Amino acid sequence: MKPKKEIRKESYVIKFIKLKKRRIFGYGKERHHGKTIFVGELEKIIADSLLLPMYCSISEAFTALVEGTYDIKKLIRYAIAMDSVVVLKRLGHLLEKHGVDVYGKLKGKLNKRYDALDPLLPTIGKHDKKWRLIINETFEA
Repeated sequence: MKPKKEIRKESYVIKFIKLKKRRIFGYGKERHHGKTIFVGELEKIIADSLLLPMYCSISEAFTALVEGTYDIKKLIRYAIAMDSVVVLKRLGHLLEKHGVDVYGKLKGKLNKRYDALDPLLPTIGKHDKKWRLIINETFEA
């Protein structure tokens, strides 16, 4: 199947990203200008952002966690469903920075390897032993 071309509208760019079938969930249909479009729930958008920070930065995901209205149980469920340890690590670390402790719910799903909080930045910085992350970007809630 040929990938769809990006859409440019004013200052916006919509890129179509191919995901594995098991990661296609958390979207709803909405009507927009007489057409049906699929829109991600905030919990899914955050999980996608933590998986693919090259399309939506870790800082944007953190802003959504701080300023957004979301269901924490659904967010954790969606993050687990992404089937990515690094998504769980990033989510746990960012939620902790926001004052939400989910370590007890996620610790059994983590591995021992250290990953970068932001893979697009150099992998230098403090090591978060709890979440096994290299903290190469910092945030304050």
